[in-house]
Amino acid sequence: MSSGNPDLETVVEHAREHSDRFQRAVDETSPDRYMMWYSELFLFASLCELTDCDQVIESGRARGVSTLVLSKYFEGSDTNIISIDNRPHSEDAEYAEERLADADNVTLQYGDSREIVPGNAGPKTGVLIDGPKGNAALRLGLDLLGDEVPFVAVHDLHRDTFYRDLSELLFEHRLYTDDETIVDEFGRYDEPYFEWYNSAPETEVEAGPYLKGGERSNSYGPTLGAFFNGIAPYDDRVRRNFEAYIRDQRGPLSDFGDRLRARRASGGPVARRVADFVLSLWE
Repeated sequence: MSSGNPDLETVVEHAREHSDRFQRAVDETSPDRYMMWYSELFLFASLCELTDCDQVIESGRARGVSTLVLSKYFEGSDTNIISIDNRPHSEDAEYAEERLADADNVTLQYGDSREIVPGNAGPKTGVLIDGPKGNAALRLGLDLLGDEVPFVAVHDLHRDTFYRDLSELLFEHRLYTDDETIVDEFGRYDEPYFEWYNSAPETEVEAGPYLKGGERSNSYGPTLGAFFNGIAPYDDRVRRNFEAYIRDQRGPLSDFGDRLRARRASGGPVARRVADFVLSLWE
């Protein structure tokens, strides 16, 4: 990482200093089947503080668990949270609105994050992108780092997948939650989630470290990638090639993929499973 971006030693030290505070935030929330892992959220919250952010923008809220954890963690501070989702009348939106009704430091918005986020982000904003996915997520991250946002974090970047490989080519200053040092320090926060998930009556596949869809994975979990600003936050040549690739890929197949990712993020239980299965074959 470049100077000015937090290195692993600094991140781990911060986590140890604030572990009790994060644990309280976890204890004051209830897990949900569709949520980011706690370890990922703690890393993101730590990076917000280490990069002196006083605003969080969450792109992709779903049922609001991650939003509430962040709200509890930053409670009593000057940090505010803008949480964006693109399905205002979905079942998930209703869950999230009820879950976040008392979260005074959270503002809920609906619409296309690609249009909303750039106008609200600034030099003290940490951005968490959990929707859109894939090409759109990486492109939004590039656009934000091309301005003045100190860092962006993109979810669902498992090892040995196209988008993980692409992110490693694109971004110069990066950190992933499946890094061994991060797993050793943050992984323990996920244990209550695994216990809850695997004991739920509707559970079909086991959740746990180094599992994806019940099968062995080279990544600890879904994986959050954090990408930092700096003198050269991304490779210009790779970005140009990436944007040319996106232009070539637009069409019915790409649109279908975008719809599947939206359904996986915000659909009902059956729709989620179908979308997740199809995308697991695709991605």
